[in-house]
Amino acid sequence: MKIKSKKPFLAYILMFKFPAIVEDTTIMVWGDTSYTTHELPDHLIAHEETHIRQQKNKLLGLVWWTRYVFSKKFRLSQELEAYRSQYKVSGDPMVLHQIAKDLSGELYGNLISYDEAIKQIKNEKRTTKI
Repeated sequence: MKIKSKKPFLAYILMFKFPAIVEDTTIMVWGDTSYTTHELPDHLIAHEETHIRQQKNKLLGLVWWTRYVFSKKFRLSQELEAYRSQYKVSGDPMVLHQIAKDLSGELYGNLISYDEAIKQIKNEKRTTKI
């Protein structure tokens, strides 16, 4: 995984669509590159590597991001997979609380409730239909 500190062009589209995104703290992935200004702990690396695998390359990344922005079901499925990877690496209940709060909050467009986020992140076998 490559890491760059500048934001990709899509950051501005995402900040328009999702006003809860904070430019200097939200991590974004485009192709094989993670864009962040911060050191990433192992559990966040696992999350971002999941998104890299989901996108596969920059061309597919464009399709992925288009679906991500316009389809709540797709966005939920992709973030659930990434958050499951993140929680699996961390195992920390405080990390679970934070990622469930993020997944259920404005950052992703209030996709599911906090309680449902906890259940779905912990349950690796459950899948969300796209």
